[in-house]
Amino acid sequence: MSSRIVAILVAFPLCAASLPASSQETCGVAVTSCRNELFAVGDIAAADDACAAAVAGSPNDGCARILRGATRILRVFGENVNGPDPGTFTDSVKEMMDRFGVTPGGRDLYAFSASLPHDLEDEIDLPANSPDGSDVQEAASGLLLPAIDASITDLQAVPANTVLVLQQSELEVIGTATAVRALLGLEIEVDYGDAKLMEAALHLWRSQLLQSAALNTGIDLDSYTPILSPIPIQTSVVDAHPSLVTLLPGSGSALAEANVSNRAAIDAYLAASASIRSEVDDQTNDLFTIEPTQLVLESEFRMHLASLRSSLDGPTSVLNQGTSTIDEATILEALNTMLGTSFGSEGATLDLGLFYDVDPFDVRDVLPEFDAVNAVQDGSFPDPTFRGVLLPEPSLPGQLVAAVAALAMLRRRRGGRSR
Repeated sequence: MSSRIVAILVAFPLCAASLPASSQETCGVAVTSCRNELFAVGDIAAADDACAAAVAGSPNDGCARILRGATRILRVFGENVNGPDPGTFTDSVKEMMDRFGVTPGGRDLYAFSASLPHDLEDEIDLPANSPDGSDVQEAASGLLLPAIDASITDLQAVPANTVLVLQQSELEVIGTATAVRALLGLEIEVDYGDAKLMEAALHLWRSQLLQSAALNTGIDLDSYTPILSPIPIQTSVVDAHPSLVTLLPGSGSALAEANVSNRAAIDAYLAASASIRSEVDDQTNDLFTIEPTQLVLESEFRMHLASLRSSLDGPTSVLNQGTSTIDEATILEALNTMLGTSFGSEGATLDLGLFYDVDPFDVRDVLPEFDAVNAVQDGSFPDPTFRGVLLPEPSLPGQLVAAVAALAMLRRRRGGRSR
């Protein structure tokens, strides 16, 4: 994990909706110890414990909530200790790194320099007992999902007027002072919109983990190292593992829960956008901003995002909004080339809810074929509709014909009942 990622995770604690021109930090004394451990001492585990105590003592302190949300996730990666169960290695990041042969030194998140083992040719060469894909899946589900859930809860409890300002002296501790100073000045203010963006990212991360947990990922990772040449995906991965990315037993509940997170991610982004666009204070040192030149693009992005949100619940027309900065025609042309379809200017019908909530299917059944250089072969998708998830949007005449046919069918059904 790079120092900049650490900086953002540490900095996602900060929120304020539309504040006066000179926003002042709203943190109470409860966060003093937490902040000291995180920045001055650099002890993530101690910082997490201190932040937990701050939340317990002052549950309405937004700074405490946000900092705890950050340290929960940082602790998963930064606490260099074995897990509680000696019978497994998937209950701690340290043991997973040990199994992958990661060098024991340099694992401090503030200055991470550890690396995977390499052979004499300087190619990555994993140990024979390295975790396989299902082990990684188990570790992610067991370690990350609980931390993400708790962090989301913390973020959702932050009052809208909370403001936390990271000073240059604090940023220097995590090695980002130069980059931050160049981008934002001598401090960072993360306000409510920034916090909602981080919440959206956590929901999306949660969805991805749940989708992964629904699929078979049992692949022997160390068998592919050292990587002396590009691994042929079709023969060495897809064909060699007949069960890869098939649905696991009980996967339906995981996919349904992933869709809950999909919806929450979009809703959190829309809330973040509304907050950021409504702010009236100086944005120079804000973590995330929407520049005036980006307003049209961001507005059109929200239009497409709203369509995507609707498709999570049922069939929705997409790629027919007539947007000026997002080239729908080029996207449709690329889909036609890749899938062998014939989408026109009417766009397409997207029904993502069909996969997540109604009729989940093995992802393997819709995989394309890959050529010798691992590129997707155009037109090789066995079902370009992805089991009805993506369909052409009927033209206006086609829609009228469909409507007349539906009315005729309705009349026949009524007639049958009356007789």
